[in-house]
Amino acid sequence: MNVLIQSPQATKTRHKIIVGATRAFLFAAIAFFVFHPHVRAQDSQAAGGQSLEERELDIDKQHLRKIYDAIQAYKKKNGGLPNWLSDLFPDFLSDPNILMSPVELRTGQSQLWGYPDPKMRTSYTYEFSEATANTRDEQGKELTLKEKKMILMQEYGPVIPLLRCHLHSRVLNMSYSGDIYQTALFWETDPSTLELMAKLGPGPGPKDAKKMRVTVLDADSGKPLKEAAVETSKMIAMSLSLPPRDLKTEANGQCEMNLVSKNQQTLALRVGRAGYITSLTEWNNGEMPAEWTVKLKKGAPIGGVVHGPDGKPILGATVSVSTIQRNQAGNYTGLEADAVTTDAAGKWTTESLPTDFKSLTLNLSHADFRPVMYNMAASDSVAPGEVSKADLLGLEAVLVMRPGISIEGVVSDATGKPLAGAEVSFQQFVEEPKERLTTTDTAGPFKFKIMAAGEGTLSAAAKGFSPQSKAVTFEDDMKPVDIKLTPGKPIK
Repeated sequence: MNVLIQSPQATKTRHKIIVGATRAFLFAAIAFFVFHPHVRAQDSQAAGGQSLEERELDIDKQHLRKIYDAIQAYKKKNGGLPNWLSDLFPDFLSDPNILMSPVELRTGQSQLWGYPDPKMRTSYTYEFSEATANTRDEQGKELTLKEKKMILMQEYGPVIPLLRCHLHSRVLNMSYSGDIYQTALFWETDPSTLELMAKLGPGPGPKDAKKMRVTVLDADSGKPLKEAAVETSKMIAMSLSLPPRDLKTEANGQCEMNLVSKNQQTLALRVGRAGYITSLTEWNNGEMPAEWTVKLKKGAPIGGVVHGPDGKPILGATVSVSTIQRNQAGNYTGLEADAVTTDAAGKWTTESLPTDFKSLTLNLSHADFRPVMYNMAASDSVAPGEVSKADLLGLEAVLVMRPGISIEGVVSDATGKPLAGAEVSFQQFVEEPKERLTTTDTAGPFKFKIMAAGEGTLSAAAKGFSPQSKAVTFEDDMKPVDIKLTPGKPIK
């Protein structure tokens, strides 16, 4: 039997940390619940009219910044990252409250995804801890979170999260570089990650990574094509998701890319250029060549116009053009051939497909309109949600987008007097719950716009009043939802 013996001084130090953290947590929790507007009727607005969610988000950002600075100080002194956040106490962080989110103190909810600190309570996940990552390397060794993230950082670079808070509608991340950004749960493919990654630059790739030189030529003339977009995806090694790599060919029609590791198993290579048919090549057996040549053929123009139900053209709608093609193995696979944006007249065109394309899907998106999908009709008879091949080739395909659903109303007191500074939020139960907040002005109105119908709740709270919630069906042409608040009673 193995027995761990600690020195009296180590035991005393650990006891102080635990007691201090427990006291700090209890005092902070009591203070928060006493002054929280849903428990005691008082002002729910901070300076500048911030909502509760905005205030809590700002506090969490401040906490992550302080923890990040403490980690950098630890790293400078010890030559490496701490194994746990509790290793920062008491030399680099003296206040255990910094590890607690105001959201957890208010709600009692915790979300650490199975990676708690063994010594201290915390609301934030430390992505470079010594916790088991449930991933093995190429030699079969079980990896810690720190080891796994260091491998991922070779690909993603410093955009990779060092700390995360999962208590907001979009996860709050503190990157290895010290940048704060928000993403969906899976940060790897989130647009915010890719945007910051473009700014910071990707990782260098593993030292033993394979390389591939790609040459892109005009299929008819054999001349090299400059500025062809070469994109990789499905880059998988050691069960780790890895980022796409986007490159452009030079004047000689060539570019060279790092793949992943010497044991990479899969790769999808997409090559496209304006006026040419997009090419997709896939490897699934680990036998990627060191040299690969792609010959692009000229494409046939297709297009149409996007407008609203009122017939007015929509500027800035994104039309994503996808089709089905047969790969080298003879299997059918999906291909996003192009993504184009409508002009002021609502028109769009692309030349990324051959004249004999057999299938087509158009996915439309816009910030003020609901997403919609159109398929190419299989015959001359066109059903709702379909477009004909003839109209596409004639640049006359008509695509209609419906505006988002407006949610409007007024917050007032029992006499009907509008309330300024009331905090209004709604939660919608479509796909994943999405909660939004706003604050009323002197006239008491509120307004939201959403992109999908469904069920949900609408809530309002104001200083001196009891909060109210209503079950609401969000639908087209819905009537205003007025909310009346009654005076609240203080709890002592």
